[in-house]
Amino acid sequence: MFTRTRLFYAPLILALLFACGRDDGMGPDPDPGPDPEPPVATSIEVRPAAAALAAIGDTVRLQAEVRDQHGDVMANAAPARSSLDAAVATVSAMGRVQAVGEGAARIVAAAGGLADTALITVAQVAAAVEVSPLAVSLARGDTLAASVRDSNGVPIAGAPVAWSSADEAVATVEGTGVVTATMRGATQITATSGGASGSAPVTVLDQLLFVSRRDGTPNERRRQRADQPDERRNDRRRLRARLVAGWDADRLPHHPHARL
Repeated sequence: MFTRTRLFYAPLILALLFACGRDDGMGPDPDPGPDPEPPVATSIEVRPAAAALAAIGDTVRLQAEVRDQHGDVMANAAPARSSLDAAVATVSAMGRVQAVGEGAARIVAAAGGLADTALITVAQVAAAVEVSPLAVSLARGDTLAASVRDSNGVPIAGAPVAWSSADEAVATVEGTGVVTATMRGATQITATSGGASGSAPVTVLDQLLFVSRRDGTPNERRRQRADQPDERRNDRRRLRARLVAGWDADRLPHHPHARL
């Protein structure tokens, strides 16, 4: 009787086990649902969006970030980069931008039909001013030149230069770099551009003024020659040199035999 009863309930127990599943993982697999969508590039952003370079040869690195439809970063995306004005700035495949010339250029990053840009501005800033010649000794005047360079030593074409003299009583300087001697002495001539400056020492020398000794009327000169010894008579046209410090030829009194 017990055996028959056990055999009667056995099919029911097996049916319940299959209907409710088992704890050993042998039950039916859950429905996995539809396959996930592959990532698709939906946005691209270049950072920084703008950069300024102050010297030819300076560099900056731009990052281009691509995101998919879920907003996740696509680490394997490789945006193509290019410059819209290679005469101003160039860009490498890794996003390294280098200044080539003054101006503004846009750098483009593109991927999957998407694109973004960054604005690069190149404007040289004066970092050094070189005055030439390095030292000047003059009697009347001379001209100095100033070379303005950026932090990489590249000349800045057309950079404005302001000139000044430490002692205008000795020498003055014009806006073009022309130095004019005023009197004997020494001074510093300085050229300034932006926040940079350079200078050169200037020494003003004495000037020689040669004056003929042929003074008096012809009759007086004849009497003087007669009264003079042979040595003086043979040297009647001898020139006497006098040191005249700080004189300018334009300010000398007119004399037919006076010259610098």
